[in-house]
Amino acid sequence: MAWGAIRVRLWCLRQAIIPSMVSDAERTRTYAWYNVLQDIGHALGGLLAVIPTLLRQFSGAGELASFQSAVMVYCAAAVRHCSAYLRLSPKAEVEVKLPRLTLSPQSRKVLWRILCTVCNRQRSGAGLSHCAVVLFLL
Repeated sequence: MAWGAIRVRLWCLRQAIIPSMVSDAERTRTYAWYNVLQDIGHALGGLLAVIPTLLRQFSGAGELASFQSAVMVYCAAAVRHCSAYLRLSPKAEVEVKLPRLTLSPQSRKVLWRILCTVCNRQRSGAGLSHCAVVLFLL
């Protein structure tokens, strides 16, 4: 799966969560600040790309050490980013009890064909995730 596809899914998820975290009167301001902070984060992330060069130039670190340090900084940023999700409001997830749907034998047959087609055509990680989704539906 392409990184862009993952980002779009996360963006949709965030756009769905934000309204449940603030009042209707604060929604527009919250979206505006969210987008401003996201742009700032992208700019700072772009600036972090210079870490290996700066380490080699000013601290005398070797090429491998400079890249290892940069990866550690990126990992720390990712952990910090993920920890923000732990502080989401419980209102972000609304439990809706729906009746369990069952598939007709004909629908199961179609889904098995889709599963076989996807698994045969895509042997990458994305193909396997599609297979898992189809199996979940069966």
